[in-house]
Amino acid sequence: MKSLVCTSFGTAPSMAIEERPKPLPRPGYTLIKMHAATVNQLSGQIRRGLFNKAKAPLVLSNDGAGTVEGRDLFQPGGIEELLVDVPWF
Repeated sequence: MKSLVCTSFGTAPSMAIEERPKPLPRPGYTLIKMHAATVNQLSGQIRRGLFNKAKAPLVLSNDGAGTVEGRDLFQPGGIEELLVDVPWF
C-alpha cells in the first residue's frame, strides 16, 4: 500500500510516498482501504515536531474515507468516514 511518511520533523520536515505492507486486521480494529485521505492541521503540527512522542518514520493522515475490507465492527464493502485514533497522542 502507498503511505505518506514523515521521515524527519522540524522547520523543514521531509515527507515521502513509500510502499508499505498492507496491515492485518486485529480484534477491535477495522481495516479500511482508503480512497481519500488528508494531511490536515494536526499532521502539520506533527511534521513541525510539536509532538515529542512522535518518532520518524511516521505514516501521516489521521482522517479520510474508504471501503471496509477487514472488519470487527463494520460490514465489508461498506463506505466509511473515519478519524483514526493516534495511540501516541
